[in-house]
Amino acid sequence: LFDPDFCNVASGWEKGIVEKNVQDSRRRIWLDAQNCMFHTFEELNVWLGQRCRSLWSELVHPQYNGLTVAEVLELEQVEMMPMPTAFDG
Repeated sequence: LFDPDFCNVASGWEKGIVEKNVQDSRRRIWLDAQNCMFHTFEELNVWLGQRCRSLWSELVHPQYNGLTVAEVLELEQVEMMPMPTAFDG
C-alpha cells in the first residue's frame, strides 16, 4: 500500500511536495490509527488496507477531474496484468 516517491538529486523544490503528501497522509490515516488498538502487525495491516480503500472512494484523483481515486483504479484494472501467485518456498 505504500509507494516510494523520491526527490530528484539537487531538486530542493520537490521536497515540499513530498512533505505535503506525508502531512496529508498523517491527517487522513494515522490520526485515526491513534484511536485504535492493534495487537499484531496483521491487524494493523488489515485496518490500514480498509482505511486506504475508504479514502480512495473519497479523494478526487488529481489528474482526472470528477473521478475519485477508486473510480480511476476500477477503470485501469482492466488494463493491468494479473498478480502472480505467491512464492511458497
